[in-house]
Amino acid sequence: MVRIPDPTKGGLTEKFPVGFTLVLDVTGRDAEDRETNGVTGDGRGIEWIFSDESMVQFAGDPSGPFQHKYLLVKPGSFEVYVGFDGVGSGSLFFDVVPCTPPLWGCK
Repeated sequence: MVRIPDPTKGGLTEKFPVGFTLVLDVTGRDAEDRETNGVTGDGRGIEWIFSDESMVQFAGDPSGPFQHKYLLVKPGSFEVYVGFDGVGSGSLFFDVVPCTPPLWGCK
């Protein structure tokens, strides 16, 4: 079980439109906050944890387990953090808004 992080930072002022693709990139850290690739040395075991998984759709891992892409699929708010070797990261908080032309290139 991953400990839920204490959200001391990670609030974003930007709002993101439905249809936007987020690229989330993490650095593995151990319980003493040292960089690590985990026990296996390849980052296996990273858990991407969303407060509302219905807000996003997985869109690939272009650089392996430390980087994931997610498509924003509906308006609302959510929190995301990762767990690795039993240690939770800091949280990021996102606000997703309907896509409104011409502000964003809506599909």
